[in-house]
Amino acid sequence: MTAPRTLIGSYLAMLALRKVEERERCRAELSRTRWVDADEVTNAALLLTIRRYLGPKPNFIAVGKTAVRTSRIFPKGDIAPRDVERIIRNCLGEDDAIEKLKLKNPELLRMLTFASLLWIHKVPEAEVLEIIAQAEEEAFDTGFSPTLLTG
Repeated sequence: MTAPRTLIGSYLAMLALRKVEERERCRAELSRTRWVDADEVTNAALLLTIRRYLGPKPNFIAVGKTAVRTSRIFPKGDIAPRDVERIIRNCLGEDDAIEKLKLKNPELLRMLTFASLLWIHKVPEAEVLEIIAQAEEEAFDTGFSPTLLTG
């Protein structure tokens, strides 16, 4: 089983696998780095997950259903389906204005959408870790250098 090599990869894994204690430890470390390296790995992980579970070019209905299901996972009103839809479409390269999001932190919404897709599709741990490892590799290939895990 592949383990995440980056701090953000580890955080995403713990979020998706619902390992609260480990996730909080990663969150504290990421806060010290001011989350500066979160976006590339998160975007790659979300895009891989969308393509794997919704298809390479998901249609309007698939994106809409996913957005509604994702918004229902979280406490009422925290995440609007339209915001999730915007994040998915933006990740797919469509020009959907993410600055119109109700949520002030689009990166957080990307992370939650990533985890939600995995929860909705009941993805096993090994596959979650595989997706994250692939996302990290893609980030490295583009020249991005996120904080690596130590030890």
